[in-house]
Amino acid sequence: MKNIIKILLIDDDEDDYHLTRGYLAAEDQVNYELDWVSNYEEAREFLFKQEYDVYLIDFRLQTSTGLKLMEDVFGKPRLHKPIIILTGVKMADIDLQLIQTGATDYLVKSEVNATVLKKSIQYAIERYKVISYLFQKEQLNYNLFEQSIDIHFLLSKSLHISDINTAFSNTFDIAYIDAVGTPVDALFYEMDEWKLFEKQLKGEGRVNRMEVELKFNNTDVRSCLISCSEFSGIDGKVFGYQGVIHDVTEQKRAALEKKLTEKYALTGRLSRMIAHEVRNPLTNINLATSQLEKNADEAEKIYLEIIGRNALRINELISQLIKASLPVEIEKMEVDLNHIVESAVNLIHDRAALNGIEVTRDYDAALPLVSVDSQRMQIALTNLLVNGLEAIGDNKGKIAVKTRFLPNKKLVTIEISDTGCGMDAGTIKNLFEPFFTKKRNGTGLGLSTVRNIIKAHNGSIAVKSKQHVGTTFIMEIKP
Repeated sequence: MKNIIKILLIDDDEDDYHLTRGYLAAEDQVNYELDWVSNYEEAREFLFKQEYDVYLIDFRLQTSTGLKLMEDVFGKPRLHKPIIILTGVKMADIDLQLIQTGATDYLVKSEVNATVLKKSIQYAIERYKVISYLFQKEQLNYNLFEQSIDIHFLLSKSLHISDINTAFSNTFDIAYIDAVGTPVDALFYEMDEWKLFEKQLKGEGRVNRMEVELKFNNTDVRSCLISCSEFSGIDGKVFGYQGVIHDVTEQKRAALEKKLTEKYALTGRLSRMIAHEVRNPLTNINLATSQLEKNADEAEKIYLEIIGRNALRINELISQLIKASLPVEIEKMEVDLNHIVESAVNLIHDRAALNGIEVTRDYDAALPLVSVDSQRMQIALTNLLVNGLEAIGDNKGKIAVKTRFLPNKKLVTIEISDTGCGMDAGTIKNLFEPFFTKKRNGTGLGLSTVRNIIKAHNGSIAVKSKQHVGTTFIMEIKP
């Protein structure tokens, strides 16, 4: 059975149609079906529908041209069925423009015969098959890149971002135009991690699932696994890198939350056991000291007061431990969170002013009403603000308080940053655990209480810190 090739001739000269039909009528292994249209608007419609295998278009079309017709239908060059332009004479100045606009070939009518025309048609169809295959492959690769839920990026040889996908843009909250051209080291929160990444990538040509902290514009710091590898041209020369980032922030946060919840549960059980085992002896100690005080001289009374005072201190610590390990009871009301934050700031404002510490506010006016326990939330925020004051000490630093509404995530965030001494990784890891403290007179229950209050509001709290730079606490609450 003969192959059938459907061809549309777009030409305003009927003689050209009969001539072309004659060329294609000769016996061949292919059956050419030729249709003809002379009207520009009809031609435009037929070309747009792309129902033919090949289009033969006369360069001169009444008051227009075949070039104008192509531009009119396709706009910018894109994949379309093969187009062969027929011209009356050679036009050297128009050759390149025809090809750039999307023509597969062009023929001078005076040089056309059956053999030349059929070869041109076969060449156009074969070229279209190759281009179509490459286009589909490119589209597949692009869709894999663009529609992936993972964060994909391309780097130039100089390690500047040359392309990103939608997941990258959404995760780092950055527009494509702002990301492209940026040096990739701007993503790294720790320069030591960047140096290790760069050394391994340039030395070995690839990096596989390196755990790093990534950021953009010093705002959103995320825990990520980054992989990257070089790609080369057909000459074997490296001309760029392709990479993927797996955001594991939430997984790590969930794992930490699970760990803390388990520790708090264990602490609660230990607290109740300690309360039972220790408070009874403490009661006996208090009764005994009371009896001894009746017949004690002044020197003995001093020692008995020390015993009584420390027994009371032990009892208070047990009470605080039990309180810190139990779920916080809250009474929620819809309030303006900015007002609560401002109330907490006002409580520490005088102390900050006395120590020469500047407190800056950046409240989001578009913050929606949030259902919280105002008193409990103020306690938590005040605790964090006092921690910031103590971290700065007498160094006359700065505390920055910021609120934001993230409509995409349906979250309200509160950030409290200080320019204090900062913390090392070990301190950050154990920060919210009961009784963990680096303060000389601290109990280690303040941040445990803060964490319990935030958790009672179905929120989360995270911290990022650098030694000798400062600390930021980030709280997220659903409106």
